Amino acid sequence: MSKHLDWSRITPDVAVWCKTEEEELAFLLACEERGITWISGKKPTNELFFNEAGANHYEVENNRISLADTQTATTIPYSDLLVEDEPARSRLAEILGVEEDEEWTIRPELVWDGDAVYRIHNGRRQYRSNDDIWRDCAAEADFWYIINHPESIIRKPRFTADEVAMLRVMASDGVTKLSRAMGGALTWEREGASMTGYLPPNILPTILYGESVELAEVLK
Repeated sequence: MSKHLDWSRITPDVAVWCKTEEEELAFLLACEERGITWISGKKPTNELFFNEAGANHYEVENNRISLADTQTATTIPYSDLLVEDEPARSRLAEILGVEEDEEWTIRPELVWDGDAVYRIHNGRRQYRSNDDIWRDCAAEADFWYIINHPESIIRKPRFTADEVAMLRVMASDGVTKLSRAMGGALTWEREGASMTGYLPPNILPTILYGESVELAEVLK
């Protein structure tokens, strides 16, 4: 995974210590990309000062770079200022409105395999069925439909702490599964028996119309 400088730590009282010529060049290039210049107005890479005697400490203030006074500044090695980049969200995941590697399903009436679970992994469309083996999807037509009808995607609900507490109470009463029907009606199963009731929309709002939730999956 690539890394970038944590600029929030590079303050006027910090001396960035470049231990090698490679680190010096990388730091000066990073400064250049941010529009930082020497006091003379020259680009950072126009002047290189690295030497074994230690002229390799830099400070940045008011969008200007200069050699740092190591007697007064706090020295931080360049390598310690590097942080890992966030994983890039693939364009396909962005279009579908899901996260990379997030698992989701499609409304069963729209696909031939109603038990399939889908994900976007490294930018590729994948699915798994009952054998739990991830495979690349070959059905382009299905994904074109999904792209044009994102409402067909059923994402795993992300419950609030209050909702989880309510689900725990229901589970202790023997409820194993909840399903939201049209109009807000909530269907639940208790020890294999299916029952239907009604709860206001503000009760367990995370469960949307057409979604079903196995309490054991949420509470594990």
